[in-house]
Amino acid sequence: TSLLVAAIGVKVWLFYMPLMFLAAAAINTPEDLLRILRLLLVVAVIPCAVGLIQWVASATIGHEAAITAFYGRAAAGATHMFGRFDYGGAYYRIPSTFTFTTQYFGFTLAMLVPAYILLSIDPSRAWRNFARFMFGLIIVASMLSGARASVIFVPLLIAAMYLVEGRLSGLTAGIVMIPLLMFAVLYVAGIDPLRIVGATGFLIGQYTEQIVIKTIIDAVVEFPLGQGTGMNTGPARHVYTGGVFKAFESYYAKAIAELGVVGLLAVLAVFASIILSGYRIMRRTRVPGLKRCAAALAAFFIVIAINSAKGWHVDLDPINVYFWIFAGILFKLPYLEVFPLQRRPEALAARGTEIAGRPSPPGVR
Repeated sequence: TSLLVAAIGVKVWLFYMPLMFLAAAAINTPEDLLRILRLLLVVAVIPCAVGLIQWVASATIGHEAAITAFYGRAAAGATHMFGRFDYGGAYYRIPSTFTFTTQYFGFTLAMLVPAYILLSIDPSRAWRNFARFMFGLIIVASMLSGARASVIFVPLLIAAMYLVEGRLSGLTAGIVMIPLLMFAVLYVAGIDPLRIVGATGFLIGQYTEQIVIKTIIDAVVEFPLGQGTGMNTGPARHVYTGGVFKAFESYYAKAIAELGVVGLLAVLAVFASIILSGYRIMRRTRVPGLKRCAAALAAFFIVIAINSAKGWHVDLDPINVYFWIFAGILFKLPYLEVFPLQRRPEALAARGTEIAGRPSPPGVR
C-alpha cells in the first residue's frame, strides 16, 4: 500500500545484517576479540549505573519525579505511563538510557555475554575481576529494570551458557547462586521474590496461549502469503495510511504477517543456522577461551530465538545491533586459532595465546 512502509520494513529486516560482516572484519587477532569484549563491558557501566540511579530515585522521591528529571516530557512514554507493579513493593518500569524498559532489559541480557566470557578468558587479572563485578552488576540492573521477563531470561541465559559449554559443575553452582542473588536483590529492594516469580509463571502460561500460539495461528489464517515488508513493523505505523495498522506481538507472527509462512521458515532457518554454527564451532575449537566464547554466543542466540516467540527483540535497539555483531564475532572465532600466529611479532603471539592456556610455538612471527 505504500513504498515508504515497504522501505521501512526492508530496513528493519535487512539493514542491520551488515554489522555481522563489520564485526568479523574488525577481529583479526585474539587481542582484537578481547578489545571489543572489554569495550562492550566498559560501555555497559553507564546504562546500568543510570538504571540503578533511576530506581533508587524512584524509590525515594517518586517514580514520576525521578524519570521526569531524566526524560522530561518523554518520561510517560518511556515508562508506559509511569507503570509499576505491586509485588509486596513497587516494581518500577525503568528505561535507563533507552526509550523503554524492554530495550534496557534487552541490553542487560546482551551484556551478560561479554561479562561471562571475560571473567575467565581475559589474560589480565584486573579485567577478569572487572568482568566478575560487571556480571553481578548487570544481573542486579536487569532484576530492577521493571521487566518481569528478566526473572525468566536472565537465569535461562546463564544456564544455557553453562549447558552449551558442557560445564556441569558451573551449572550446578549457578543453579544455586544465581537464584539466591536474584532473590536477595528483589528482597532488599522491598519486592516479594515469590510473588513476582509466581506472577511471572502465570504470565508465561497466559502469553503462551494468547500471544505465542494464538497470534501465530491468526497470522497464518489471515496472511498465509504475507502482506509485504513493513506491514507489521512498529516504526512503519507512523507513515501507514492504508487503514488500521494491525501489529502482532510475536516476532514469528510478524514474520508471517509480512513475509508469509515461507518467510517464517526462512527466519527460523537463519536462527537455526547461527545456533548450529555456534555449537559446531564450540565443539571443534581446541582453544578453551574460544570454546567458551562460542558457547556463550550460541546460548545468547538460543535465548533470543525463544524470546522471539513472544516479543520483537531482534527488531528493537539495542538487540538488533548486538545480535548481528555477536554473529560476526561467532563466525570469526575459527580463524583466530591460526591467523594470529602467522602475522604478529612473537611477543604478541605469546600474549594472544594466553587465551588458549598454552605456550606459543618457538620462532613464531
